[in-house]
Amino acid sequence: MNEVWHAGGRLAILADAASTEGRFGVVDEQLPAGATAPVHIHANEDEVFIVLDGRMRFWRGDEVIDAAPGSVVVLPRGVAHSFVVDSERARTLNLVTPAGFEAFFRMVGDVPTHDGLPEPGTDDIEKLVAAAASLDVSIVGPPPGVPA
Repeated sequence: MNEVWHAGGRLAILADAASTEGRFGVVDEQLPAGATAPVHIHANEDEVFIVLDGRMRFWRGDEVIDAAPGSVVVLPRGVAHSFVVDSERARTLNLVTPAGFEAFFRMVGDVPTHDGLPEPGTDDIEKLVAAAASLDVSIVGPPPGVPA
């Protein structure tokens, strides 16, 4: 499964551990307005977002980063981080190194049933927490601005 729906977006896994000998993973993410991630910490991977279209806000520790097309946001392992899409849509390339975390999207995503984005819905937080934990990623709280 190389394309999944997750968090209201359409994600295409372009490179994974198997295709890069574990060196890195790349996910092309098409995300709707308001798409977000819970605050989480990677134990093993550094994560990089390259914003291709739209606007996003990232939280890296105590730092807030507003990102527009062409922005490169580095999220080092061991640092709590999150993001939200601040425009109608956004498109990013998400690079993780070493590879491994791209498997998360296969664990929690759904197989697309049509072109485009899925209908809005809610994530199964227990499924997200379990999948993340299996990859040594700790979900430590809700996205910024969302009550716990």
